[in-house]
Amino acid sequence: MAEVEDTALPGMIDDANKLLGLHAKTENDVHEALVDGQLLCNKMNQLYPEGKIKVNTSKMAFKKMENIGFFCSAVKSYGIREEYCFQTVDLYESKNMRQVLICLSNLYKMAKEKRQI
Repeated sequence: MAEVEDTALPGMIDDANKLLGLHAKTENDVHEALVDGQLLCNKMNQLYPEGKIKVNTSKMAFKKMENIGFFCSAVKSYGIREEYCFQTVDLYESKNMRQVLICLSNLYKMAKEKRQI
């Protein structure tokens, strides 16, 4: 199982790059780019305007975590299945970046299917 996940990782990072306009090479690069949640919220506002998310620009930790939580709720409303979603702590504290990448990869594929990318 780990071998499958290891071989899938570059593809998931590539999907995240395409979705968000990143140039990430590693899970850590993705974490650093997304930890404040602003890019995630802005992308969801683009893909799902009816679910308009307030984007916090504050540097305070709880506001960054709030952005990530808003994104997590919005992707579910957009149609991403629960098992593909992640918890705020997975991204904010880099606890489970694979789950974050699974979510972003599925979001990229769904947006592509909907012809929004």
